[in-house]
Amino acid sequence: MLKKLSIDNLKIFDQVTIEPACLTVLIGPNGAGKSTLLQALALLKQSRGGERLLSGGRYVNLGETFAEFAKGGKLGRPKPLRFAIELTAKGADPFEPPRFPETAYDITYEATFDADGLLRHTANYMIGEQSLKFEATPRKYGEYTVPAAIPADGGTVTFTPSSYIGLPFRFSLDRENRPLHKSWDALRLKVDEFLRGIFLVPTTRGIENAEYEIPGPASPDLTRHEDVVNLLNERWDIQDEVSAWTWQVLGRRVRVVTTAQGRTALQARDGGAEVAMPNEGAGLRNLIWPLTQLAAAPTGSVVCIEEPEVHLHPSAQSRLCDVLARECHDKQIILTTQSEHILVALLNAVARKGMKPEDLAIYYFEPTDGAASLIRLAVNKRGQISGGLKGFFDASLDELEAYLKAVR
Repeated sequence: MLKKLSIDNLKIFDQVTIEPACLTVLIGPNGAGKSTLLQALALLKQSRGGERLLSGGRYVNLGETFAEFAKGGKLGRPKPLRFAIELTAKGADPFEPPRFPETAYDITYEATFDADGLLRHTANYMIGEQSLKFEATPRKYGEYTVPAAIPADGGTVTFTPSSYIGLPFRFSLDRENRPLHKSWDALRLKVDEFLRGIFLVPTTRGIENAEYEIPGPASPDLTRHEDVVNLLNERWDIQDEVSAWTWQVLGRRVRVVTTAQGRTALQARDGGAEVAMPNEGAGLRNLIWPLTQLAAAPTGSVVCIEEPEVHLHPSAQSRLCDVLARECHDKQIILTTQSEHILVALLNAVARKGMKPEDLAIYYFEPTDGAASLIRLAVNKRGQISGGLKGFFDASLDELEAYLKAVR
């Protein structure tokens, strides 16, 4: 679980920090940095295992050069980028051989980059009363910190630094011991495992084609429309779950069929005739990708959805929030939204005790002097926000006031 995320000098950010809950909602004006926060997670994901940030990749494209997305780059003085994440993870306790009981532990990982790649990264693992700290400065050979060798039943563990993003150390054993090796390797891969479990659903996601080629084995990592349809075709359990959700939200069920040409076609039905997806409403066509990603993401994942309300009627937005509130307990969900209906529905879920107040985090973003500032809005057990929502309902109230004046 992601406990904290800090970002320095990315696009509009000077320094921002959020502490996500089970369901986190990012609100605020256009251009305030909401999408940038999700892009930061996607950037780390597509860069994992490398030695520099991959700005143009499968999940996000921020430009060809470091200066295009680093703060100050447009003035020719890009600042170093810093990312810091705090996680709670579960795994075998490598300090307790030969049983290796499962335990929860905290991980802090921090990485700093410039135009030439990784400048420095550190990791700290807190496992019970044990603490392991790693630090490496890849371009300054010999400048690193690793724990002393750890003697254990069945072998001594020795550590060396790593210069790969999300993989803060290497280790070796002085003798063959597969269970011990497996427990340390699982620990070494925990940050990388977290990064692999980040999924981003973009705003441009409507299913438009009547048929799609089958691109190969299905993956839960969805980046194209054909990925979505292929996964639904291959995984009947996910198709059934998504169909149940679309029925709850829009009164439509969905299913995938294989055509005579060996292609896949997504269809919708409301109890009557089946309709090809391009002939369905935009609300359903834009809902299938986020629901499929939510169903496919493994337990412990972070699912980021840009504007889940796209093309949905206010009542459908409310029903969608019922799904999100129910599904956020075994995976984290981060939303950006401009919809008061989404926000009110989630606050109503807290008031109805469908969610605990601590399970919902709301962050308000605002551009100030060329940089993003954000505050967390406190939610109480009645679904109320302390101090109200600055600027969020103002436009609606202004429009209502102008209308009432016009019809007098």
